[in-house]
Amino acid sequence: WTPFFQAWELAGKSPAILTDAIVGTQASELYRDARAMLKRIVDARWLTAKAVFGLWPATSVGDDVHLTTEDGPAVLH
Repeated sequence: WTPFFQAWELAGKSPAILTDAIVGTQASELYRDARAMLKRIVDARWLTAKAVFGLWPATSVGDDVHLTTEDGPAVLH
């Protein structure tokens, strides 16, 4: 949540910012509103994932990329 608060120009790190003497009240209200909006997004299914993301161990050998997968080594050209 720290980058979220920084985007709103509230200085401090999460979760300590929520009890900060200077911006704690504003940060807490913003956090509460953001959590409520995220709940609405999830409950109303406003967003649908249309992609898959994965990370695999890889090394480059010349112009090739060598991956290590569950099925063993693989080479991408």
